[in-house]
Amino acid sequence: MTTELALLAAIIAKPDDDQPRLVYADWLEENGHYFTAKFIREQIAGLVRTVPMTTLFRLEPALRTQPPQWKNSAKPGRATTVANGIELHWRRGFISEVRCTEEQWVGGECERCEGRGFGSLDDGLVVEECQRCHGTGHIPGIGQRIAQTHPVERVVTEKRPYQRRWYCGTAGPIQRTEAYVAQSIFHLMDGESQHYTDTHHEMKRYPTEQAALDAYSRAAIEWVRRPQTFTANFYYAGELQPMPMDDQE
Repeated sequence: MTTELALLAAIIAKPDDDQPRLVYADWLEENGHYFTAKFIREQIAGLVRTVPMTTLFRLEPALRTQPPQWKNSAKPGRATTVANGIELHWRRGFISEVRCTEEQWVGGECERCEGRGFGSLDDGLVVEECQRCHGTGHIPGIGQRIAQTHPVERVVTEKRPYQRRWYCGTAGPIQRTEAYVAQSIFHLMDGESQHYTDTHHEMKRYPTEQAALDAYSRAAIEWVRRPQTFTANFYYAGELQPMPMDDQE
């Protein structure tokens, strides 16, 4: 693990402590990244500060676009950046909340090759590896890259519980698709599952809608912070994108 990744791990391990963040800011300044260090310190101090472009540059591989059309705004101690329909809320120098679709967060089937991992050349005779998914048939979500380098506290997607219940499975008694969540997230949620063998689905019930949303958010973060082994396509998740030395606001 590099020095920078170790410093980021310390921040994630103690999200309520400002000291690891300030230590990281010192390291950034010592390595020529003045504006990013300044952003962290001034957000901790509660000042109005937009996110430096070099900080956003490191997120471009995770957001799968070159370059994103960033919308950047700020309030005292808070900042918001939006690109590709993904909304990032920054507090105390780091992303604290992500708003996106569930598929954007966890990933999904590659649309270009329809999950096959390969495609045909124009003559239809030669098969080649899909360049978008690198032959895996799967496009990684933004969650792993962001949650492993930022102390994300909340994830909000288009999913909504139905009468305080979450569902998982191929079929069920309700038509509310927004209440059906990814299996990987569902099985990490608090509470016991109720199985319906006749309809091949599972359900979890919560005392309030907010409790259901909180359980979903915690599970979504926990899943992306676990070691992933299902694809070799996390080529941009294992190493941080280098930050340009001519750091700019």
